[in-house]
Amino acid sequence: MAREEVVEEDSEKGVITRFVERIGDLARNVVRTVLGWIGDLVRNVFRSERTNKASGSSFSWMTSRLLLFVLLAAVLSALAVFLLRVWRGKRPATGVRAEEIRLGPDVADESVRADQLPEDGWTRLARQLLEQGEFRLAMRAFYLASLAHLAQRNLIGIARFKSNRDYEDELGRRGHAIPNLLPVFRENLSMFERIWYGVHEVNRELVQHFAANVDKIKAGT
Repeated sequence: MAREEVVEEDSEKGVITRFVERIGDLARNVVRTVLGWIGDLVRNVFRSERTNKASGSSFSWMTSRLLLFVLLAAVLSALAVFLLRVWRGKRPATGVRAEEIRLGPDVADESVRADQLPEDGWTRLARQLLEQGEFRLAMRAFYLASLAHLAQRNLIGIARFKSNRDYEDELGRRGHAIPNLLPVFRENLSMFERIWYGVHEVNRELVQHFAANVDKIKAGT
């Protein structure tokens, strides 16, 4: 699974890199074209200026200069608007919301069960949330990852009607051969309920400690 995650991350980086390169090529082509137009315009204006000076027409000379400045401002404004629209319309989706859409379940929804994603799916989502500073949601995602792992080992059974204490009791019955497993799960359950259902503060260090306990559960403590 670690190999698959590396391949997936490399693929995502490749897509972003190609997108940035395409935007850069497009911007360079647009700039070259616009500079060509401006160069032609300047040459035409100065040719007209020399003609007007020779004929003694100062009004036409001033009009040509004013027209040049107006056209330059219009072209530069149009270029800026164009590049802004391209960037907004084509930049790749990033961040936790895009990851949640790709994975499916909304970790903030109380009705979401641990069996709606595999263990590694919950873990990836938890890490994304942790990086975004969503510590409360990250803790729940790590908790669901631990439940998914225990279910995979047939130490608990996931069901909508079961409470967290039901999972604790079930783990005590089925996991009696692994004596250190239940205390670690209980510690995490106590932290999770204080944060998720209570008003206790949560920070990065607490979530990282919680995640370390989840790793102990996965390793069989």
